[in-house]
Amino acid sequence: MGRYRNVVFLVLDALRRDRVSLYNDDVTFTENLAALGTESVVFTDAIAQAPWTLPSHASMFTGTYPWEHQATQQSPSFEPEEPTLVERFAGAGYRSAGFTPNPWVSPFSGLATGFETWDNFLTPTGFSMPDFVRSSKILEWWSTRRFERFKTALTDMADSLFETWTRRQGSKMAQSERVLERGMEFVSGTDRSRPFFLYMNLLDAHEPYYPPEEYRERHAPDVDPRAECQIPSRHLKGEAEADFDRIGRLYDASVDYLDDAVGEFVDFLRRTDRLEDTVLLVVSDHGQALGESGLYGHQYGIGEELTSVPMLIRAPGHDSERIQELVELRELFEMLPSYAGLRSDYEPGVDVAKGGYGFPDLAIRQLPNTRREDHYKRFRFAVDGDTYLIRTETEREVEVTATCRDTGEAVEPDPSLLHSIPIDEDSRSDSVEFADPVEARLEELGYL
Repeated sequence: MGRYRNVVFLVLDALRRDRVSLYNDDVTFTENLAALGTESVVFTDAIAQAPWTLPSHASMFTGTYPWEHQATQQSPSFEPEEPTLVERFAGAGYRSAGFTPNPWVSPFSGLATGFETWDNFLTPTGFSMPDFVRSSKILEWWSTRRFERFKTALTDMADSLFETWTRRQGSKMAQSERVLERGMEFVSGTDRSRPFFLYMNLLDAHEPYYPPEEYRERHAPDVDPRAECQIPSRHLKGEAEADFDRIGRLYDASVDYLDDAVGEFVDFLRRTDRLEDTVLLVVSDHGQALGESGLYGHQYGIGEELTSVPMLIRAPGHDSERIQELVELRELFEMLPSYAGLRSDYEPGVDVAKGGYGFPDLAIRQLPNTRREDHYKRFRFAVDGDTYLIRTETEREVEVTATCRDTGEAVEPDPSLLHSIPIDEDSRSDSVEFADPVEARLEELGYL
C-alpha cells in the first residue's frame, strides 16, 4: 500500500455553492478555487446533512445522519459512540491538529475528540484558548421553556453587544489569518516520515460581513457594513430590515477574500513541497440564506441555498474530474481514508441524499413570543437528482412540499422520497455545559 498520504480538511464555513465559479459561470472572483479545481476531483452535487455547523460536522466526522448522532438543537453536544474520522487517522499513526474560531467545533461540543493538538480562536485578536472547562449547564437550561422574559432580555443584550463588536472591521479576518498561520506552522513542524491530519475552519463567509476595504471596494463600494442590518435575529424580529442585495454584495466581498486565503494556503503547500503528498479537501459545512423565503443566515430554514455546498478533493494519483453523482458530506467519513490510502477505494454517491434541522430550541430565544410560532419548526429533507422534498413539522401540523431542482417550481411530492426520511423524535441530552468564553462567542455569532 505504501506510505499513507497527509490530509488537510479545510472547511469554508457557510460558503454557498452558487458563489463559486466552479459551479456558476457568472461568478468571477473565486479564481483560486477555480485553479485548484483544474487539479481536483470536483463534486458537482454535494449535499450537507444539516444547515448549521454542529450536526453537519458530526455527520462528516462519523458518517451518520443527524438523527443518528443526535448532535442537534435539542442535544447540542457530540458524544460519539464509535471512533471519529480523526480517531481513525490517529489509529493509523497520524499526527493531528485542528484550528478554528468556530465555537461549535471545539472541545466543549465534543467535535475536537481525537485531535492531538487543538486551538479555538474566539476573540478578535486570535487569542488562543485550547483548554475548556465545562462550567455551566446553560444550554440545558436555555432549551427549557422557563424564564422566557429573562431569556429574551439576555438575548437582546447579547445581540446589541455583538452588533457593537462586529463593527470592528478586520476582526474576523484576523482570526482566519491566525488559523492559517497555525495550520502552516503545524505542517512545517511535522516529521515527513509520519503523516498528518490537519483540520481548519474559516468563518469569513459566515455573517456578519466586514471584508477588508479593498474587497469591499471591489464588490460593494456604496455599502457601509456598519449601517446594514447584519444580525439575522434583528431582521426576523422586525427591528430592522436586511437589504439582501447589499448584504449579498458584502458576502461576495468576503468570499473573494476567502478565496485568496485558500490560494495562499495552497501556494504554501506547493512551495514547501507538501502538496504532492497531501490529500486536500475543500468543502463547506452548509450554505447561507441571503433572502430566500425572507430568511437571512442559516437558522430556521432548509433549502438548496443551505444544503447544496461546494466540495473538491485534490489527491495524489487522482486526475481532475467532475463527479456528477449525488453525494452526501457524511460520505467523507469513508472517502478521505480511501483517498489517503487507509482503506480500499470507496465509490462515492447515493440515490437519495437526506438530512434535517431539529426544532430550534437554542436559537428560538432570539425571537419574541409573537414570532416564535412562525419559526419553531423541525425540517427533514430528501433529495434526488430531480427533486428537493422537505417535510416541515410544527407542534401542531406536518407539511410536505417538493420542488424541481432545475426550475425551482413546485412539484407533486414523491412518496418514495418522503418514506426515505425517518421521523423519530429528536432526543434531549441530560447535561449540556459551556465554558464562559465559549458562551460569549456563541452569543457573538447569534446562536444564543
